[in-house]
Amino acid sequence: MDELPEEHGVALVKRMRAMGVPDQQLRSAAGRAEFVRIRRGAYAHRSDAARLDRDAAYLRRVVAVVGTRRSAVTLSHHSAALLHALPVADDWPRSVHITEGRESRRRSKNGVVVHRSALHDSVVEIDGMLVTSPTRTVIDLAAEGTFADAVCAADAALRAGVSREDLWAELERRPGPGRARAARVVAFADGEAETSLESWSRSTIHELGFPRPVLQFPVSTPSGVRRLDFAWPEAGAGAEADGLWKYGAIAEAQGRTGLEAFRIEKEREAEVRLQLRAFTRWGVAELRDREKLRLRLLSLGLRPLPSYRPQQPPR
Repeated sequence: MDELPEEHGVALVKRMRAMGVPDQQLRSAAGRAEFVRIRRGAYAHRSDAARLDRDAAYLRRVVAVVGTRRSAVTLSHHSAALLHALPVADDWPRSVHITEGRESRRRSKNGVVVHRSALHDSVVEIDGMLVTSPTRTVIDLAAEGTFADAVCAADAALRAGVSREDLWAELERRPGPGRARAARVVAFADGEAETSLESWSRSTIHELGFPRPVLQFPVSTPSGVRRLDFAWPEAGAGAEADGLWKYGAIAEAQGRTGLEAFRIEKEREAEVRLQLRAFTRWGVAELRDREKLRLRLLSLGLRPLPSYRPQQPPR
């Protein structure tokens, strides 16, 4: 069955028909468990599923939706973020998001969420698919998604060269609800966050009410200047957000084994700890369970900021 025409690992029935490939050929393969149906009219190799990372798995669903619609659609929100390589906080949603004009009568169903909004000229093409522009995608997520997802995407957009002014300009063109939420994200975004894990951490720290950290803070050590993901200089505290994947990435970049990279990182941490009053690390587990992250921040000697409450006028 390797001769079937595929796009990003998806075999589309309508394309097979156009090329003269009998439908029965694919149905037979699905019956033998060689292929699995993603949605009506779209199949993929069953053996590929276990090897797909989260991005590739979501891309396969996106391609399946675009390839099985009767007319062209514009991907938006999380689905557009994937195509623009703008990360989200944790995992991609199950649903594929598209945006239609306000006059559209399409409804959200069968794993497709339909948003209705004027698109103006905020549409680009990627790999033959129509996608909202990077700035429009960030603003859509900021107005309608979670704060953490929007911050991850906004931080990445700034790192990629999108200016904050471009985001403000896109927001000005957006009518309706969600503008205040989106403005909060645009103001909070920071291209100094180097990874989605750092952006997710920043947003969660903020939502927990703790002081905003300084990013990529330089710390002088006997071996040179080290940079911390997060620091609170006034408290003499610092932190790093990482996971086991970090040591693999360091090893690959430096041509070392994962064990060597882990040892070097621990030596670096020991030097940094000597220059700080308090230090901690966290990863995805702490971000998924906010109570765990709250306890890590408290261990640094940090305390939540008091909520702002306007003074009541005298009676």
